[in-house]
Amino acid sequence: MPSRKTFCVPALVASFIATALLLLATVGSPTTFGNVTPFYLVSGTGLNNIVDAAPNANRDRQIDALRFGMWGYCSRGSVDGNYGYCSDNDNAWSARFNATTNLDSAAFGTSEIGQSWTRGLVVVVVAFVVSVVAFALSFFPHLTLQLVSSILHFLAFLLTLIAFAIQIAFYIYSRRQIRQVSAAFYMTLISLPFLLFAAFTVCCGWRSSKRGDDYAASSEYTGAKAPGRFSRFRRNKNATGETGDQIPMDSRSRVMAAYEKDQPAGTY
Repeated sequence: MPSRKTFCVPALVASFIATALLLLATVGSPTTFGNVTPFYLVSGTGLNNIVDAAPNANRDRQIDALRFGMWGYCSRGSVDGNYGYCSDNDNAWSARFNATTNLDSAAFGTSEIGQSWTRGLVVVVVAFVVSVVAFALSFFPHLTLQLVSSILHFLAFLLTLIAFAIQIAFYIYSRRQIRQVSAAFYMTLISLPFLLFAAFTVCCGWRSSKRGDDYAASSEYTGAKAPGRFSRFRRNKNATGETGDQIPMDSRSRVMAAYEKDQPAGTY
């Protein structure tokens, strides 16, 4: 089986990429300073004649586009052309939108996204924290830490899979409430195979290191030496160090002892 170094570099690269993707998914719109970012979960464009019914929002401002993130949402006005309003950051946010009398409106009357549909979005943050710990433990060659790192990578994979399922449910519900929305949680999806690959490679490195340590311990106990790569092609050596198809030394000793026993006394 290949050595741990064979699996170390691919595991670290895959774990780093997955952790970076989960980080970008965690810092989605809106930020702590109330700014919109290129990273969000669900977006909607071409929303004709929708107004934000939030308590602190301008209800006379018609909305042209929306971006739903993990911590809230941001809206783009039809007149100003920028995402000038973002909701307060919260791990369980809610949104409410009203449609005007125009039949081309993207909302069905009054559309509301409750906290029950946004509270579970924070699972990806937990997956990110677990992925960071697993990535840090991947650098240590200790067998126990390698095993823990492999388990944590697999746990991060399961948490990310759950977060991805929650994001799909959030997208379906948002589409039922507001038309013309599209999914944008690709980073969560892409991080899944990287986490699974990292968990597999770290586990293979752990098994390789464990087998090496077990063989070293058994060799130290029996006094045997580790066989070389070309040991099977080497020829046996006799007592004088010459190569040839010789009988092993223990068999050779028994033959000599039997010969000496059969010789009459005084022949030497």
